[in-house]
Amino acid sequence: MLQEEVKNHRENSDKFKLFIGFKKLGEFSSILEAKQYAAKQDRQADSAC
Repeated sequence: MLQEEVKNHRENSDKFKLFIGFKKLGEFSSILEAKQYAAKQDRQADSAC
């Protein structure tokens, strides 16, 4: 699995990866896009509680 992630990183080195711990949440074109995704997920988690 790690080798596959390294291969993907080399192919998409211009992408930003968002992780929580070792769980990959996604790949994004910009830091802003990753932040917006994280904020949206946080709001959804708050509303589920």
